[in-house]
Order: sequence, then C-alpha cells, then structure tokens
Amino acid sequence: MNTQEKIQEHLDALEKMKLSNAVFQELKAMPGQFAELAHNLQSGEAGTTAWTRNFVFINFPQGTDEKIANWLAKVCFDFALLQTEEVLVIDSSDLFSQFIGQTAKKIIDAFDKAKGKVLLLQNAGLFDKSATKMMSANEAPESLSYRLGKYLSPMVILSGPEDEMQRFLRVYPLIHSRFDKIIVNKVQQINNFTDFEG
Repeated sequence: MNTQEKIQEHLDALEKMKLSNAVFQELKAMPGQFAELAHNLQSGEAGTTAWTRNFVFINFPQGTDEKIANWLAKVCFDFALLQTEEVLVIDSSDLFSQFIGQTAKKIIDAFDKAKGKVLLLQNAGLFDKSATKMMSANEAPESLSYRLGKYLSPMVILSGPEDEMQRFLRVYPLIHSRFDKIIVNKVQQINNFTDFEG
C-alpha cells in the first residue's frame, strides 16, 4: 500500500466515527502531516517539519476521546512515528496521592509506561492544583510540565470538560504552550491562550 492509499484508509476510518464536521476538519490533515514527517525522517530532513504531537480535547465524551486517540495512534504507528498503536488511558484522578512526593512519582511513572505510545489523560482539569484539596496537588502541574518537555515523551492527549480545561490552561500557560492543537467538540478550535472566554 503506498502513502496516498494509507492516508485515504485513515481518512475513511475517521469519517466512520461520525464526528461533528468541525472536529473532522481539524483532524483530517493529520494523516498527511504524519506521512510528510515520516518521509522527512527517512530523508534526514525532519528538522524542517513542524508536527502536531500533543492534543487537548475539550467537551469530548469519554469513549469518543478514546476512539480518536486510538485513531491517532494507528496513524502514527502506520507511519512508524510510534513504536506501537497502543493507547494508555488514565483518569487523572488516579494520579493523585495523599502523600507528598507520590503524585509526582505517579505522573512520571505514567509517562514512562506510555513511552512510544499515546497517553490519554482524561479529566485533565484536575491537574489544576486548586481543583483538589490534597496537599500533594502542588506537584501535579509541575510534574506534568516537566514530563511534557522531555524529548522522548509519548504523544499526550489531555481531555476534559470545557470549564475545567479552560481554567487549567489559563492558569498554566507553560503547559498550554506544550500542546500543538486544541480541539473543542462542537465549538471552534481555540488557538491561543487569550482566546478563552472567562
């Protein structure tokens, strides 16, 4: 199967998900972009290609966000950009601990486990330390930001309700800057930190 046939195959699979037209339009460029990156990697020109590695999904029901994450993983694996098409799905609440130091450890362990995969963190608005009363909550945004900055981090998708995600990204602009594409279900894409309605 040649590159164009692969791209079309993935677009057909995306269309079968019956997403809103706005979301479909945001995602349909991904197979072509990943194919271009794979070609440039093979030819030693990867440095000339900007690619979408990390995503934020806002207002996607649990289940739909997993379907899209699985689709992205398959596309990237097909073009040899990931080691596997496996998606590691974690509810962000499972990463918090009552004990100091353990929340950071859980986040680092999750990233290590997801290396070469797609990491989908659901209910990601909980990473806003004001969203939980646990003392170790202070560790969450710092640990997340640190791991996102590592060169060999997995493809990361944050998913959550609109109000929580807007607040989280507003409070932590450094984390916001680590994400290449923010897609809002049934709402136009938010491109910049200042675009959030408060």
